Amino acid sequence: MLSALVGLLPFAVGVIISPVPIIAAIIVATSRRRFSTGPAFLAGWFVGLLGLMILFSELGATFGRDEPPVFVHVVGLVLGFFLWWLAWKEWRDRDKKEMPAWLESVDELKAYNAFVFGLALATIVNPKNIPLTVAAGTVVARSGIGFGGALVVAIVFSVIASLSIALSVGLPLTRPAEGSWTASVTGCREGRR
Repeated sequence: MLSALVGLLPFAVGVIISPVPIIAAIIVATSRRRFSTGPAFLAGWFVGLLGLMILFSELGATFGRDEPPVFVHVVGLVLGFFLWWLAWKEWRDRDKKEMPAWLESVDELKAYNAFVFGLALATIVNPKNIPLTVAAGTVVARSGIGFGGALVVAIVFSVIASLSIALSVGLPLTRPAEGSWTASVTGCREGRR
């Protein structure tokens, strides 16, 4: 199990340094409802990563410890090209300076919506997490540690990969309220226009 955990560290670091979820977590954690939305966002993020890890480690276990079928390599190649395309698209559109609409709506989130937002960012909205968790799930599946061991490793991976979100959510909770981030950026006080 230790070798599986060590093999997962590079993938966990890849998830940790993803800037979009960190920015979203900071915005959620500095909103007016930060004491309910911050922890809910973190819980959604953690559950999303844990679900992806369990899914991909169990899918990988269906292939056994042998070399996976060719289509697994093809899917990896397609995901790689997809990430290159997304990077090129982001680079091409880098001069757009308008704030995304979802950033303005984060200040009005309720706890349930923050949970769903965190879940979505961990799973489908942030395209970098899927290839990283596919690779991490493959490492777990090839280690042959069984479902119980895979569950423990998936939990540890999700905890490590959630550290940046936990810090982004936790640190603003230790400071007194100074207005929301969205309000300060848009020139509003307390979210009112």
